[in-house]
Amino acid sequence: MVLRMPARTFRPENEPPFTGNYFVAVYPPVSFWRRADVPRLSEVLGQPGRSRDLTLYVHIPFCERKCDFCFYRSYTGRPLSDMAAYVDSLLAEVRHYARTPFLRGRRLSCVYFGGGTPSLLPPLLFRRLAEGIKLLLPWEGMREATFECAPRTGTASSTTRRRWAGEPCRSRGPTA
Repeated sequence: MVLRMPARTFRPENEPPFTGNYFVAVYPPVSFWRRADVPRLSEVLGQPGRSRDLTLYVHIPFCERKCDFCFYRSYTGRPLSDMAAYVDSLLAEVRHYARTPFLRGRRLSCVYFGGGTPSLLPPLLFRRLAEGIKLLLPWEGMREATFECAPRTGTASSTTRRRWAGEPCRSRGPTA
């Protein structure tokens, strides 16, 4: 099996992302990525997974402002069209990996929507993202879905998004 990455459609123009130190600008840190590791990754993805359950982290890199303590990749003031393109790119990537023998037929036990500020995604985009993931990686029997939100974006619509995602476990606390 040869690993081919899906084409990326989300490319903010003329605005580099805010990044802090290089240790956590992306995860895993870029310093750990090596082209020589791609054949091994292809080999692993080409074999059936050893367990049934999966945990998925979905990074939503949009923020109202960049917090002083945060070193994760994030973008401020992005238009709705960029958010939609990002959601489409995420779904293309999940679709790509869900077809691999390593993930095929496995179900999610936990989904974590983090960022950034996932509660900045408009409800229709969040629904498109959650429905798309559910179609590709089954959520039946999922034990936990977590939806990170900043206090000032924790509105009724963000609560509805979490409920719609089937969040069986809730934790509260400020993220910004």
